Amino acid sequence: KGRSEPLPVARLVARTEQTDAQPLRQLVGRSTELAHLLDAITPIVDGVPVGATWVYGEAGIGKTHLITAVRAQLGTSITWYRFPTDQLVHESLHAVMPVLHDYFSFFLAINDILKKKLFERRIDRLIRNLSDPAMIAAVSEARWYLGALMGLHWAGSPFENADPHVRFERSLTAINTLFQAESLVKPLVLHVQDAQWLDPDSRTVLELWIESASNFPLAVVIDSRELDRTVADRHALTLFPVRELDRGGVAALAAVVLNGKVGSGTVDYLVGKANGNPFFTEQIALDLHERGAISAVTGEWVMNEREIDDMPVNINAVLIARLDRLAPPVRTAVQIASVLGQEFDVAILEQMTDENEGELRLKVKQAADESIWVSQSDTQYIFRHALLRDAAYSMQLQERLRELHARAGAAIEHVHGENVTVKAPDLAYHYEKSGRHDRAVYYFIKSAQYMLSLHANHEAVGYYERALLLAQAERFPPSEIAPIYEGLGDLHEAAGAYHAAHTDYAAALRTLPADYAAWRSKLYRKQGQVLHKWGRDTEATQCYELGLLELHNDLQPEEACQLYLGLSQIHYRQGDLDEARAVALLGLSMAHQQDDKRNLAYALQTIGVIDWKQADYPQALQRYTDSLDLWQAAHSGLGLAGIHNNLGLLYQSMGDLPQAADHLQQAHALFEQAGSLHGLACVYDNLGQVYMQSGDEARAMDALEKAVSILAKIGLDEGQVFTGMWQAGTW
Repeated sequence: KGRSEPLPVARLVARTEQTDAQPLRQLVGRSTELAHLLDAITPIVDGVPVGATWVYGEAGIGKTHLITAVRAQLGTSITWYRFPTDQLVHESLHAVMPVLHDYFSFFLAINDILKKKLFERRIDRLIRNLSDPAMIAAVSEARWYLGALMGLHWAGSPFENADPHVRFERSLTAINTLFQAESLVKPLVLHVQDAQWLDPDSRTVLELWIESASNFPLAVVIDSRELDRTVADRHALTLFPVRELDRGGVAALAAVVLNGKVGSGTVDYLVGKANGNPFFTEQIALDLHERGAISAVTGEWVMNEREIDDMPVNINAVLIARLDRLAPPVRTAVQIASVLGQEFDVAILEQMTDENEGELRLKVKQAADESIWVSQSDTQYIFRHALLRDAAYSMQLQERLRELHARAGAAIEHVHGENVTVKAPDLAYHYEKSGRHDRAVYYFIKSAQYMLSLHANHEAVGYYERALLLAQAERFPPSEIAPIYEGLGDLHEAAGAYHAAHTDYAAALRTLPADYAAWRSKLYRKQGQVLHKWGRDTEATQCYELGLLELHNDLQPEEACQLYLGLSQIHYRQGDLDEARAVALLGLSMAHQQDDKRNLAYALQTIGVIDWKQADYPQALQRYTDSLDLWQAAHSGLGLAGIHNNLGLLYQSMGDLPQAADHLQQAHALFEQAGSLHGLACVYDNLGQVYMQSGDEARAMDALEKAVSILAKIGLDEGQVFTGMWQAGTW
C-alpha cells in the first residue's frame, strides 16, 4: 500500500541451526583438561567412532563451560546437538523432544497438515543423503514411529499395526536410528547436559546412543554432578572427572572476573571460601566487588579487612546477597522467572508479569548484564547456573510462590493455546504447587493420556496415581474419580498386571452410582476380559452378564457385541460349542447394527472358529474370507495376522498343507512387524505342527523350540496365550 512498484518479499522456510550462547568469560585454568577432552572427541571429525565420554563433577565445577570450549574448537566440522535437562520438567523424553521439535522445524507449523509436510520433507531429505541400503530401510521403518512420537499418524502404518506393548520401545529405537543415520551424513556430537535429571525414557535413549557411539561417527558427551554407576557398569565409557582449580587457576579466574590482577590475600580468601570451584569463585569475587569488600590498590585487588566479618557464610547466601543487590524491578523479574525452571520462555514470563514486551525485555537484558542468565535465542534464556535459579526461588515466601505458580499455569495455557496437551505435565506441576487442585488433577489426567499416546506407560501410571491421590484427598465427586481408576486399569491390563487391573476396575465400579449404566457396563466388560486372561472364567462370566444387565434399559450395540463375544470365548474354551455359537450370533447381530468394521470382522472370525471346530470347513472358510476383507478395510495389521493364522489352521484341517503354511507365514510376518510375542508364540506352534505333518522335522523342531522360548520369555502357558490371542482378535 502506498507503493507504485512491486517490492520483494520473503517467506521463512527454515532457521539456521541454533547455537548456544558464548560463555560470559574465557575458559581459564583448564588447559590440560581441555586438551585431554579434545583428544577423546576430535577423531570424530574424520568419521572415527570415539564412543561415549562422561564428564562429571560437583555443581559449579565448570563441566558445561569445558564442553562448550570443546564445541568451539570443533567448529563446523561436526553437527552438535545439545540435550538439556531440567529438574522441574517432568514429562517423558523431556531432554529429547524439544530437540526433535526443532529438528523437524515444527516451529514453522500452524497445523498438523503442515507438521506432516515438514516431517516428511526432513525424513525424505535424510534418506536422499544416505547411500547404505540397510540404513535407508531402517530410517524408512523408523519414520512411522518418529511421526507417532511427534503426534502424527497415518492409517494402516506399521506403528498403527504394531502391538501396543512394543510401540514405545520401537519409538525409542527410532530416535536412535535417526541420529545413527545423521551421523553417516556428517559426524555428530550428542551432548546430554545435567544427566542427573534425566527422566527414565530419556535415559533409555541415552544408553542406545552410547551403544551406537562404538560403531558410528556419533560421539556422546554426558555431563552430570555424579557418575551414574549403573550406566557405567553396563557400557564402555571414557570417564572424565573434573576437579577443583588449583591456586593458580583461582588467581587467573579471579583476574578475568574482576578485570585486573588479584592480590595474594584476596586469592587466599577465594581459595578458602570457594575451594577451587570456578562458579563459586566467580560469584564470591563478584559479591566482594559489589559490596565494596575489595578495592584496587597499586594495580591489584586487595581485601578490605573491615568488611570480612560481614561476608555471607556459604554460596547460597552469596547468591542471595547478589540477587538482593539487583534493582528491585529486575530482582522481581528474576524471582518470577525462577518459578519456570532453569530455562524459560520470555513470552510466558511476559504473561506472568503483565508488562509490555519492551519493559520486560529491558529487565531481562539487565539481568543478563548482571550475569544472572544468558540468552539461548531471542525468546529463550537459561540461568547461569541451577544454583542461581534455586537461590532466586528460595528467597520468596510460600504464599507468593503459590501465586506465581498459578500465574505460570495460566500463562502456559495462554501462550500454548490449542497445543497445551504437550505442556500438561508442566501445568500439573504448577497448579499443584499453587494449590489449584482441581486444575492439577485435570492436568495430571491429561499428562497420563499424553504419556499413553507416546506409549510411555510407566509415566502414565505415575500421573494417574498422583491424580488419584489428590482427587481423593480433595473429595472429588465419583464421576471425576472413576475415570482415573479406569485409566489405571487399562494401563495395568496392557502391561499384563491382571491383579492390579482387576482391582482398579472394581474400584471404578464401586465409585460409580447406578445411573451411569453404560459406563458401568463397559467397566464390567473390561473386568471380564482381565479375569478371562487371568484364567478365572467363572468370575469373568459373571462380569459379562452383569455388563449386559446394565444395558437392559439402553442397549448399546457396540458394547453389547463385545460382551456377547466375550461370553462366546468362555463357552468355547469350556467345550460348549452350541452355546458359544448362540452367543456369538447375538454378538454378530449387534455388530451389524453399528458402523464398526473391526467388531464385525471380530464377530465373523469368532463364529468361523466355532465352524472350524465343528468341522464345517466351507462355512468357516466363508466366515474367514469375509473377516479378512473387513480387517483389510480397517487397516488392522494384528487383525490380518490373526485371520491368516485361522486360515492356516483351517487349511491344515482340510489337508492342504502348502496353503496352510503360506497363510501361517503371512501371519508370522505380520505378528513380527507388530512385535506381538503372543502372536509369534501361537504361529510358531502352528507352523511346527504343519511342518511336522509335511515331514520336515528339522523346520518343525525349530518352530516349536521358538514357540517354547517365547512362552518362557513372557511367562505364560499355551492356554493363556490362546486366551489372550482370542481376546485380541488374533487367534
